Amino acid sequence: MPMAGLAFWIILVGCVGACGGDDDSGAPPADASGVELPDSGAVGTPGEINCGSGPCDLADEECCGDLAGENGSECVASDTCEGYPIRCDGREDCTGGSYCCTRGIEGTECRAADMCDLVLCREATDCAQEGDLCCPQGVCAPDCE
Repeated sequence: MPMAGLAFWIILVGCVGACGGDDDSGAPPADASGVELPDSGAVGTPGEINCGSGPCDLADEECCGDLAGENGSECVASDTCEGYPIRCDGREDCTGGSYCCTRGIEGTECRAADMCDLVLCREATDCAQEGDLCCPQGVCAPDCE
């Protein structure tokens, strides 16, 4: 996932509880951020996240995004991010049947599906709910419109 999409995830996660509207479809918002969206069809590297100017090795790092959106993102030691921690960018980073997902402003990490606000995906098989689509925004939803 290109980290240009990091700003999108930050805005999207912040918007989950705060953005209103009359659309009850459950679909993620279209490119509300105006930034480049992640490619839902891209192939991810297990244990690695593209962040800022280079990849983070999830064995001992996480990508830390600036919640204010002023300083971009950078790799930092695991569990030291004081912004928006990115600990996975697709299901390939998760084990034991867990999903890469968001939960409020806690960042992304591998969790059981019922502990997720949004499940991140690269293809429909990454989605927790049967019948969900992997939308171009890189999130699972029953409808991408």
